[in-house]
Amino acid sequence: MLTALSGPGSFISHKYKLFVHAPPKCASTSILTALVRLGNPNAEITNDASSENLSSLDIHPYVRDHCRPTEQCLRDIFASSDFCKILVLRDPLSRFLSAIASKYLIGSGPYAQELTLGSTIKYELKKNYSDIQNLKDDVNFVSKRLLTALSLGKGVTHVRPLSGFVSNKDLPLFDNVFNVSDSGFSEAFLTAINLHLHQFGVAVDRLPRFNESPLDIPVDFLESSFLDSILEFYHNDYILLGKDLPKSSDILSSDFDFKKFAQKNSDKLSSSVLFYDVSSKFFQKDLIAKELGTKNRRLERENNEFRDKINISTLEKEKALAQVNNLKTEKEKALASAQKLQEKSLDQNKEIKQLKLAVDELRENDKYRILHIAQLQEDLNRLKSFKDILKKQQLQISNLVDMLLHASL
Repeated sequence: MLTALSGPGSFISHKYKLFVHAPPKCASTSILTALVRLGNPNAEITNDASSENLSSLDIHPYVRDHCRPTEQCLRDIFASSDFCKILVLRDPLSRFLSAIASKYLIGSGPYAQELTLGSTIKYELKKNYSDIQNLKDDVNFVSKRLLTALSLGKGVTHVRPLSGFVSNKDLPLFDNVFNVSDSGFSEAFLTAINLHLHQFGVAVDRLPRFNESPLDIPVDFLESSFLDSILEFYHNDYILLGKDLPKSSDILSSDFDFKKFAQKNSDKLSSSVLFYDVSSKFFQKDLIAKELGTKNRRLERENNEFRDKINISTLEKEKALAQVNNLKTEKEKALASAQKLQEKSLDQNKEIKQLKLAVDELRENDKYRILHIAQLQEDLNRLKSFKDILKKQQLQISNLVDMLLHASL
């Protein structure tokens, strides 16, 4: 339930402690427009949402972007007694026919695409409703296509069963549950919501009326077989509304006169042609605008990517230049260091040469010292020999003296 209630038709105001869920084709455009103007009179909406015309549909993307609750937010809301919680429902058959009249008979745009779901058969809507049979044929064709899409579980936006949003067991979670199809709905809705808003000093004066199509399609336009299928498909919606499933025999008029209907509603039938033509052109223009917007966003994205690439290239170029400059600086430093090393090497070579000369000089001096020592050794040896000779001569003299003394005695 929380996932469905956070989708289209949901509105939350934390300022006014208010949560409203009005699914598509349950007066959602009127209700959301009134609530947005209440909470933010100066809200910037693409077109004038206060005008009662087709441009009011721009209220839905605004609510989606600014006033739609998250699932966690919904958990907090349903757990709080301060919030007023309102659910809006509608008779399924009335809702189904209203969706056909205001959305699916346009024949182009996002809703027309839903008619192709589950079928590959192409069909051009007749649209010339001055012939009432054309309107009947188109209504039954669209009904058949929608039933096919619904039975396949496809995502048709405006005729999805309300029981897919909430169930009977969820109804007690809401303070008020309204049925758009009930007479006096607007008065009852305004009374309930203003009773809550009174504490904040504000009020919703009215619900703007948005007649998106001039046609109100009677149920008698539906073939009985289609009507039975529609009623059966929305069986749970009738249970949700607390009503018994009606029978087609009780709904269809046995004496419905299509010619009288055409005569009575000739102005509406004529203006419906203009409405569907204008709406079709509106959606075609909107589609072209969206395609152009998509192209512009793609081009802008590509331009930004190209700019980013240029910026990246510029940065890479600047980095490369910085690296080149750094390498140049390092090279200059390396050359300067090499120059210093070379100079130092030359100085060292000079010192080496000087040391070599000093060594050679020492070696030469050593040679002279060795020769001098050898000469001194030789002289010493000679002195020793001379000393021995002197000792011998002294001994001989001493012996001679002794002999002379002995002789004299």
